Amino acid sequence: MQKRGQFYLLTAVILATLLIGVATVSNYVRQTPHTNAAINNAKNSLQIESSDTTDYGTNQGFNDAQMQSLLTNFTNNYIRYDLQGSGYFIFGTPSGLRVISHQDNNDNVSFNAGSGFVNLNLTQGTTSTADFTPTGTTVSIKINQFQYLFELSAGENYYFVLAQKNNDGTYIVTS
Repeated sequence: MQKRGQFYLLTAVILATLLIGVATVSNYVRQTPHTNAAINNAKNSLQIESSDTTDYGTNQGFNDAQMQSLLTNFTNNYIRYDLQGSGYFIFGTPSGLRVISHQDNNDNVSFNAGSGFVNLNLTQGTTSTADFTPTGTTVSIKINQFQYLFELSAGENYYFVLAQKNNDGTYIVTS
């Protein structure tokens, strides 16, 4: 009689272990959205570095021209050493903005500082710079048919749009 009870007890323990094992495995299986980790890392890194650079210029008491030079150098170095894909960078104050663009493809890019879109006439594989005087508190950049809006703050601004193409399509992140 004792052996039959032990058999049922052993069977119950084995079934309980299997059920707990299946439940544990199913809790660890989760589906993540399809994203490009490299461009998300670039976004996070660029947000931190641009903020630190802007803070440095502010703490040093840089005037608008010095700040624009600092951010131009920072952006050009980022394009030269870290950018993978296309990048469009907008920085400055409400009294004057600079747009630095680097394009790895033949997208149609235009910028609106408040008085209508202006085509940036970019060439694939090159970097260009254009200066604008905003007429409002919102600026936008249009890449092909997609428009990205940015609200200007009273102080120094630094915005970007990064685009990276791969086999799955084009991934775009903004600041």
